[in-house]
Amino acid sequence: MRRSAVIPRLQASGSRRQARSIAAAILLVLMIALAGCGGGGSSSTVNTPSSIAVSPAVLSLNLGDVVSASGTLVNSSGTAIANPPTITFSSSNTSVVTVSSSGAVCAGKWDTNFIVCDTTGFQPGTANITLTSGSITATIPVYTHLHVDRVTASPAVVDCVSSGQTQQMSAKALSNGVDITSSVGPFSWSTLSVDVGTIDANGLVTAKTPGETGIVATVGNVKSAAATWITCPVQSINVHLASGPDTTFSLGAAGNTVSLAADLLDKHGNSISAPLNWSSSQASVANVNSAALVTAAGPGTVGITASCAGSCNVNLASVYSNVVKGTVAGTSATTIYAAGTSSTSLVPIDSITNAAGTAIALPSTPNSFLFDAIGTTGYLGSSGGLMELDASTNTVTQNVGLAGSVLAVSPDGNRVIVAGSNIVYVVGVGTGITSEASAIVGATAADFTPDSRGAYVVAGNALYFWSSGSFRILGLGGVANDVKLLANGAFAYLAGGAAGPAVTARAVCDNSLADTVTTAGTPSLVRSQVDASQVLAVDSSGMDVVTPATTRVGCPPTLSDTLTRVDFGVGAFTARQLFLLPDGSKAFVTSGLGQLLGLNTSTLTPFTIPLVGGASPFTGGTTLDGKTIYLGASDNKVHRIDAAAGADVQQIGVSFTPDLVAVRRK
Repeated sequence: MRRSAVIPRLQASGSRRQARSIAAAILLVLMIALAGCGGGGSSSTVNTPSSIAVSPAVLSLNLGDVVSASGTLVNSSGTAIANPPTITFSSSNTSVVTVSSSGAVCAGKWDTNFIVCDTTGFQPGTANITLTSGSITATIPVYTHLHVDRVTASPAVVDCVSSGQTQQMSAKALSNGVDITSSVGPFSWSTLSVDVGTIDANGLVTAKTPGETGIVATVGNVKSAAATWITCPVQSINVHLASGPDTTFSLGAAGNTVSLAADLLDKHGNSISAPLNWSSSQASVANVNSAALVTAAGPGTVGITASCAGSCNVNLASVYSNVVKGTVAGTSATTIYAAGTSSTSLVPIDSITNAAGTAIALPSTPNSFLFDAIGTTGYLGSSGGLMELDASTNTVTQNVGLAGSVLAVSPDGNRVIVAGSNIVYVVGVGTGITSEASAIVGATAADFTPDSRGAYVVAGNALYFWSSGSFRILGLGGVANDVKLLANGAFAYLAGGAAGPAVTARAVCDNSLADTVTTAGTPSLVRSQVDASQVLAVDSSGMDVVTPATTRVGCPPTLSDTLTRVDFGVGAFTARQLFLLPDGSKAFVTSGLGQLLGLNTSTLTPFTIPLVGGASPFTGGTTLDGKTIYLGASDNKVHRIDAAAGADVQQIGVSFTPDLVAVRRK
């Protein structure tokens, strides 16, 4: 019994060992098979030809043309293999086209040495060039035809197709005026700007970014004249808060944000999207990024606008939005700089202590003084060259090659306009000074567009528009004394520019005359409200308040202006400076009178602020919170004015006549 019991157990144990051996053998076979299909196999396929990549994909040849065809053996991944075998070439119809062993294609018959391509007896036709390597083949279709001397693309003008929509183009090939399109094979298509429109192999164009470009058809080596393609331009831009239709906002403190949105309509009235240029009127108060996110930087009032120009409405007229007005709470602390046209001293004054600091020596006597929008750099013009004040270190450098007066600083801080007696420089600053010069005589004023892409310069009865590195002269009907862009950028307003006393407006999109507003006196200075609601021009005894009404649609947009004149009641005077509080609630004029002239812009009520001692104010500015005004005056003092109280509350003495005073924007 014991023995008989043991035998089955041994037999069972043997069976298990045999099963394990079989399983191990199977596993080994599988591992070997997997290894063969894995790394070793993939390595071998790298140099295994899968197909032939041909060039060109198709041939369209005049009879007698000779071109080269080629092929590249590639693996299944499309990568050229190393040390490829030979590729041979053959023609499917040698009465149409012949080919040498190396791929030289003749639209005719080769001689035995493949030197002369003979067209005797040959007629237009079609054939295939076949490329062969082992069992792998590829073909190049060939179309031979009479000599193509002209290609046309149609329609010649496409005006216009909304973004995202399509338009079919067609082309013709001509030989001595005869249409031979049917014999030349497919045309190749291209656009001069793929941002504006893309085109497929069949000539179907898809509209992309608003703008204008050219569409070109090609057959053989003959190109058509570019057909004009227009992706419908942006006609209007309406900016508002992303959360709703409001066009005003308030940010409690620096670092707070708000998102804006823009509604765009194209020429057909379709709602579209396009890349916009976002701009801040005062980056020291708030800046805006390309995603329309506004970030508070410091106390004050700011205007945010958007424009469709450059990468939007490509090669077409610019379009400008409305202004979204914002405020940031708080009190400004800054530095005031006092200089004079008869001194080489520059005196900093801290707005907290209101005491004159240590004078900074200037290399030349200045004739003008402006800060950039963020308050990092002050620019002083002089006959000795442009001086740059680094406000963080109070150090001054000079470029002696740029003598003249500083007329304007671009909102983005990248350019400065300097005017000499017979030349105007547009100076690129920041990463290194560069300049563009134009022979302009007698320039007296300038201003940049809000997006910094253009600028106007007035010089007597001539107006110059600068853009993309060049100046364009525009004739005026009379002398202009000043120029200022409407805050949204759509119009440039001139103090003058007409045969009689007037304020004139130019549409920025095409520089056309948009309106002429006749005034009682001759305007000398002009400024815009931050929200573009008013344009203020000062004349010999009062203020011309112009209220613009515009649709902001198309180019040029419609414009009508309403004039209200306010007399200061002080008699005739010569204005030196016109400036507004940052929120636009009050406007001020300095002159040779012993008082600061003011205007409440909402009620159009004039007022005056007498200066202590009867001193006459020259130039100055306001802190960004709008609470304090600093003015250089004839008594060799800088006067601190409480804007709310309308009172001259302090006089800070300097050792010269401070007729050039600038308030740092920060």
